[in-house]
Amino acid sequence: MEMNRSGFLKKILGEALQVLPHVVPALNLIQAPFSNVGPLAGPQANAGEAEERPRPWQEVGGWADFPPGTQTPVNQGQHIVVAFERGLYALDSDLFHKGEAFPRRPLRIEPHGQISLNQQAFWPGKDYLSHLTGNRNTEEET
Repeated sequence: MEMNRSGFLKKILGEALQVLPHVVPALNLIQAPFSNVGPLAGPQANAGEAEERPRPWQEVGGWADFPPGTQTPVNQGQHIVVAFERGLYALDSDLFHKGEAFPRRPLRIEPHGQISLNQQAFWPGKDYLSHLTGNRNTEEET
C-alpha cells in the first residue's frame, strides 16, 4: 500500500498526538484549558444546566495537599489546578467551588513535565514560598 507525503505526515502527526501526553504528563492536563465544554469543563451541579456565572478559568486537574509541616491558613486545604489566560494556577478547592478566583498561586510546567510552584512569581511583601510555608522572612531580611 502506497501513501503520499501528506498522508504520511497526517499519520505520523496523529500517532504523535496520541503518544505525547504519555511522555509529557503536563500535556495531558492542558489539552483544552480555555473551553467551557468537554471533559475539562470542571464540576457542575447538574450536567444538564448551564452555570449561572461563567468562570474565567478552566479546571485542569487536582493538586495534592501541602505537607503538614508547611501548612498555613493560606494553604491548609486541597488546591485545584486551574488554567487562566496567563498560565496555570493552584486555587483553593473551597474557593473554586464557590466560583472565586483569588487568591491563586502561580504554577509552572517543569522541563520533565511535572507541575510545580512558580517561585519567580510576584508575591507582595514577601517571597511566595515564605508565604506558603509560614516563614515571613524573605531572603533580603535574613
